[in-house]
Amino acid sequence: MIRAPFQFRPRGAAIREFNRRFVRLKDPPLLGAVIAIATLVTVAGHVNQKPELIWLFTPLTSALIAWSAWRRGTLAERYAQGVFLALAVALVADLLLIAAPTFALGLLALACVHGALLAAAWTAGRPTGAPLALVLGLALSGAALVVAWPSLSVPVRLAAGSTAVLGALALAATRARAVSLGARAERAAGVAPLAWGGIALVLLATAARLLDVAAPNALAAAWILPLHWAGLTLVALSIPCHAQKISDSHGVADAAPDPFGPHA
Repeated sequence: MIRAPFQFRPRGAAIREFNRRFVRLKDPPLLGAVIAIATLVTVAGHVNQKPELIWLFTPLTSALIAWSAWRRGTLAERYAQGVFLALAVALVADLLLIAAPTFALGLLALACVHGALLAAAWTAGRPTGAPLALVLGLALSGAALVVAWPSLSVPVRLAAGSTAVLGALALAATRARAVSLGARAERAAGVAPLAWGGIALVLLATAARLLDVAAPNALAAAWILPLHWAGLTLVALSIPCHAQKISDSHGVADAAPDPFGPHA
């Protein structure tokens, strides 16, 4: 039997097939490359004082990270939903952190990001389950807060303190979750460590922001933004990438499994 070289498919099925084969932003290599390029452009905007680049690529980069988390299976489990919510709030935080008048609000929004991640990890991890991670998070954020304290306004001090505490709790909770899932050999165990590693990078970036307030540096964005967005990218990749099924008139096909998302 000779097969036809071209087989007609309904429009919706063709679009889903295209997404399955080519739209793979949820894959770590492509996501990392796209975020790296967007970060470089945003850093160039800060260094060369190009506000149009900053205001365009800051929300774009954060939105890409949140979208990649959604593509990895947001509706599959509570943890994924919490991570997506945190990344959506991070988009607002990134915009508020650009301008000095809204810097304190940006830190408060960042505290909400850590709060959402803490709630997401709560079902499988408690902060008390990883005391060393809790101490590390408090030390990392607290040291920068102490150094920058004289240069900070009262609203910024309160916002930075909230971010430090919630960030340390989220770091400890995600670390405890990774240990718990690893011990139970769960499907998510393979990507769970990415979450607390990402939160640690975000805390480090926040500490660098506070130090930049105390001692302004024109090149500070060159390490703050890469740390921040690398951390959020790791958090997004901590969602197990579940197999998606593409249905059309010719049957059902499974999407290829993601290397960062082991399947049961």
